[in-house]
Amino acid sequence: MKGRLRALAVLLAVFLAGIIIGAAGFFFWPDAPEEAMRPFNGSHPPSRERMARPLFPQLDLTEEQKERFGHIMAETRKKFEEMETLRRRQMVDLDQKRNAILEEHNSRVASILNEDQKMKFDNFVKQWNEWLEKGSRRERPEPPKENPRKPARM
Repeated sequence: MKGRLRALAVLLAVFLAGIIIGAAGFFFWPDAPEEAMRPFNGSHPPSRERMARPLFPQLDLTEEQKERFGHIMAETRKKFEEMETLRRRQMVDLDQKRNAILEEHNSRVASILNEDQKMKFDNFVKQWNEWLEKGSRRERPEPPKENPRKPARM
């Protein structure tokens, strides 16, 4: 019984020491800009301008330099926005081309099938499209499975 109590006391002491060391590290760690401390959650990261503000005192920028810096950042932001708009247009174009290729594929496959096979193929394509529309891959259910072939008997 004494061995168990001693092991429990050691475990509790190590746990408490970890909490104390972690709290001390949190309070004594050098300060970072607030934007750098926030986790990146997949939305927009902090702007470069906000990230660069702590740099102003280090560079000892004059008011004129700060103003010019702001203009440079605004021009750069505009260029990135234009690039993002172009990227989105290209993605829409590529999606349309992909859909056209898939439609051609499906019609060519359907042209070689009999009526019963076409119904099964159309059902499979419908299930596949529903699966694709379910959102991100993490949220998607398993893809539709093909009918397993029966092994040949010998």
